[in-house]
Amino acid sequence: MIRFNFGAISAPAFRQRWEGAMSETLDQLLTAQEVADKLRTTPSNLYRKIKAGRFPAPIQLSVRCVRWRESDVARWLNSLPTSVPSEADLETA
Repeated sequence: MIRFNFGAISAPAFRQRWEGAMSETLDQLLTAQEVADKLRTTPSNLYRKIKAGRFPAPIQLSVRCVRWRESDVARWLNSLPTSVPSEADLETA
């Protein structure tokens, strides 16, 4: 068994700091189902949006494995309008 010496910091505290730092810098990679769940839609609807150019394409990790960066999904969500204009708004514009 290998033991690590972290000096004045305990191993659990070191791990907590490490994971906190990594979560701030590394993107989470999401499956189609995870993205669909976040957006309250289906994976097939995601692929339709990708084909239409209305959603970011996934990263191809292997022949049968694709993932989306969480930051890409968040950026896409932030780019959407916050509300749909009403008919009255369209008539005055």
